[in-house]
Amino acid sequence: MTKIVVDVEALRRMVDWLSASGEDMSLWGKSLLNATSDARSYDGQYAPWVQALADGANHDIYAYIHEVKNLSRRLEKIAKAFEDADQAELAGDFAWALIMREMVERGEIPTGDWFQWRQTISRPPWISPAVWRRLNREERAEIVLAARRAYDAQNERIARMRTPPWEKDPNWLGDIIRINPHLFASRGSLEVENRDEFKANLEQVKREYEQEWANFLENQSVYKFGVGDDLTEAFLIYMFGLEGAAEYGVEFVHARDGHLLGGISSDEQRLLEDPRPYIDQYLLPDTRHFQDIHIGGIPQFDGLGYGDWKGVHYNLCGEITVAVTIGVEPIEALFRFEGIYIEENGVVFTDGSAILEDHSMGTDAGDISALLREYGWQGERVGNTGDPYPWRDHRDWQPKADQVAQHLNEGRAVIALVNLDTNSNFVEPVDGHTDATHWVSILQVMETQDGDAVVRIYNPYQNREEWYSFDTLVDAWTPGPNYRAVVATPPEEMAWLPNP
Repeated sequence: MTKIVVDVEALRRMVDWLSASGEDMSLWGKSLLNATSDARSYDGQYAPWVQALADGANHDIYAYIHEVKNLSRRLEKIAKAFEDADQAELAGDFAWALIMREMVERGEIPTGDWFQWRQTISRPPWISPAVWRRLNREERAEIVLAARRAYDAQNERIARMRTPPWEKDPNWLGDIIRINPHLFASRGSLEVENRDEFKANLEQVKREYEQEWANFLENQSVYKFGVGDDLTEAFLIYMFGLEGAAEYGVEFVHARDGHLLGGISSDEQRLLEDPRPYIDQYLLPDTRHFQDIHIGGIPQFDGLGYGDWKGVHYNLCGEITVAVTIGVEPIEALFRFEGIYIEENGVVFTDGSAILEDHSMGTDAGDISALLREYGWQGERVGNTGDPYPWRDHRDWQPKADQVAQHLNEGRAVIALVNLDTNSNFVEPVDGHTDATHWVSILQVMETQDGDAVVRIYNPYQNREEWYSFDTLVDAWTPGPNYRAVVATPPEEMAWLPNP
């Protein structure tokens, strides 16, 4: 993405110059009037036509001054908008900064404070003045109050995310130290009788960990709509890597391939609800995987012939990933998907009901984008050679951790098409007859203390979050040099929610 770079100081200098020029021109007009006030003709009489010329010139000067003042005020607003964007970026609110700059670039110059709607019932920046004027007082209040509640809830969630684990559990740091005695290698004994020494060492370790926690928060990018409130697991991976984190309670799966399961948080800890309790009723006893849904058992789909002869559909990873990524229940998303019907030049290229009828048919990037649009999101296919934002750059074709992190920082989702090993149930490099193309959502990108890039993904195959090394994910990112994905941008009212 291209970042808009503006020299705010230059804008300020232009504002000052225009203001000074307006004052100078005003003086010029007055001087011209004074100089002609007693102008006489050749016969000694007053010359009204000379004074009329001066009056006309003075009028033109004042009209020009008015235009200059308007331009000056407009430039002042532009300068303030870019300064606000810079401040937002410094505060880590990359999504805000991007939206602010793009709005100004489109000519949508703000009136008043960007965030005035958080204090008063005033127009939020994502609603145009024309639409706002058509709303009555109750409708305006409903929109603003709902936005405030969402904004406050997101800030509360971020505060929980940024709370260190030892403040949530006083025993956490002591447990970590007991598991890893190397932390006390040069700090004396851990014997119980040396309580004072243990306590002093614990305080020293806490101070060191506080700095590590701050570093950890600076070295990650989190998708703001789809990761739980507790970053303890991510912090352990930051400190000790995928393999090392297993020694500290993170569920260890298969270290040499870089697999590490990330447990799905409780409902209270997740922004998005775990959809499994809702969807369990649609899983047949002999279907092993979350994406294998008995859609024939959904009352609204009864008798429509969806799925195979049992009514089971085996290729709903795309629809489920979209639903979990944007925070809607999968069955509700399937209802929306059923009605998708997009035709262009007489050719139907997306028909949700046709896909649901054929249990072997999956979803492509166009289908995913169409489902996203149903909820006000915009999906952009990326990675193919002809796409506007292929992954390729001067560092070669494959996606880079910082490229994916930039999307997350700016509030977008990344739904990637990867290779799944249907025997191991994990995302694996392309190899063997058990491989299948599979949609997953990238939720977090992080650089560990040792400089290794790791990612957290949502895998709909087993309805769980998993950690991988970034290299492992890239090796599984199909189909080869194009590394396809759908980058999803939320509706503007959601984009204004703060980033973690």
